[in-house]
Amino acid sequence: MQARKDSGKIIREFSPDAVIGTGGYVCAPALKAAHLQGIRTFIQEQNAMPGLANKMMEKHAEKVFLGFEEAGKGFRYPDKHIVTGNPVRKEFFSVDKKKAKEEARKELGIKQQDFVLLAFGGSQGAGRINKSMIRVIEKYNGQGNIQIFFATGSYYHMPVMNELGEKGIRLKENVNVLSYINDMHKYLNAADLVISRSGAITVSEIAVCGKPSILIPSPIVTGDHQTFNAKVLSEKGAAILMEEKSMTEQALEQGIEKLRKDKEALLRMAKSAEKCAPVDAAEMICHYISGREQI
Repeated sequence: MQARKDSGKIIREFSPDAVIGTGGYVCAPALKAAHLQGIRTFIQEQNAMPGLANKMMEKHAEKVFLGFEEAGKGFRYPDKHIVTGNPVRKEFFSVDKKKAKEEARKELGIKQQDFVLLAFGGSQGAGRINKSMIRVIEKYNGQGNIQIFFATGSYYHMPVMNELGEKGIRLKENVNVLSYINDMHKYLNAADLVISRSGAITVSEIAVCGKPSILIPSPIVTGDHQTFNAKVLSEKGAAILMEEKSMTEQALEQGIEKLRKDKEALLRMAKSAEKCAPVDAAEMICHYISGREQI
């Protein structure tokens, strides 16, 4: 109740033309307060399985913008739904995927003929992915024609480096263990295969870049929404879904090796990923909020 009162005060002072909620507990009181003041409200659901706050506020929303079509099954008012995809920064988009890959590799100093593996677990990293990637590094460290870029997350970077040291692994030029990646679009465009968690925006960025992926959903997120996000790509043949509870270090290594040797499979997955990509999500959302029914 207090949160709604505080939200109402802020909204009265700001006097917006519209309010849009993207999920999370902080959005519900703001959307409710806006609705009570007669302000147009909207929802943008990023995940393939909607969260509680968005489901609660759907009845007050004028439109519900879906990051994934599958999210519609979790809502109650289909007449309000518009499948837009998730907004992705323009840096990730490229009309010519082959040219984007070549240019990204040139900028990053990667040989055009190399197989490039990109692995990350989100900004904070992911302990289980990091543990499995140490084994992957052991296998490919020093091998020719393969480049590994592995972002551990700042919290995990030192522990990962220490464990590599304890195992006597001295990193060769083909293995890059990074704390964080700022210009992710370059690394995604340069990659042949991506290993990551399956947050909504990450999945959308992977699809926009047209990249095959091995997705390992976080098991600790509310509503298990990362698994539903991963299924959007895996069920369309664009990704391999590995659940953390059943994933072994050996399984990840074998999955990488199998795809590395099967260029046709990678090509099929890449084409499937492109078909899952949002095209003009931000523009669609802006046009509907501005009162235009179509672009």
